[in-house]
Amino acid sequence: MSSNPAIAATPPPRAQAKRSPLAPVDVARMIMKASAPRAEGGREDIVLAMAIAMASMTGARRGELCGLRWDDIDPEACTIRIERQWVAARGGQHLADPKTSDGKRTVWLGVEGMAIIERFRGLMAALTDHEPFGWLLSPDATEGPMGAKSLAWHIATLAEGLGLKATTHSFRRVAATELVAAGVDVDTAARRMRHTKEVICGSYVLGAADRQVAAATMVEARLIEQGLPLAELLPYRKAE
Repeated sequence: MSSNPAIAATPPPRAQAKRSPLAPVDVARMIMKASAPRAEGGREDIVLAMAIAMASMTGARRGELCGLRWDDIDPEACTIRIERQWVAARGGQHLADPKTSDGKRTVWLGVEGMAIIERFRGLMAALTDHEPFGWLLSPDATEGPMGAKSLAWHIATLAEGLGLKATTHSFRRVAATELVAAGVDVDTAARRMRHTKEVICGSYVLGAADRQVAAATMVEARLIEQGLPLAELLPYRKAE
């Protein structure tokens, strides 16, 4: 009796669901919703709002976000140093190095990004009656960090309440997509995100209709600038 070759066959990988990019306007909606006063207590959940803002600006992973400390920030250089991450584990979480071997990195922020951090510092000082210290994303602005799993749950719940679907990784994709859309070369974007160029292009940079229109406009403008007069090509002629 002949053997069945199908027994040794490897099944094809499961097709991944098609992802759509989270629009910056939806990121803004989430931040505004998170920072709005709560009806029951009136206290603002600005820590969650800050986590979303930092994730969108830096592309940091959830554990890296929770692992940020106030002394990682250099206001004069407009940089933030990513040195560690909180890793969710059974029975709690533990500190570890970033996910990749070269994951420790310095991320540059713009003037507006640093201004957000300073506003957050002032708000936390006002809410807690003391100057923030220790972990950046600490609910009481002390040495008590926000948990990585807790951050993921709060983001998913917040998004669902706004009719959106988002995880902590959604903002990493936002950061990568907007970097490339802004004209940053893929190599620089990959170094900032600490991923390979192939992964950045294949998994993180997501297209959208508005970017397709912008891309077409930019390409056509460059073609014209380089000597291809698109407006003069194929002029309409009436049939004889």
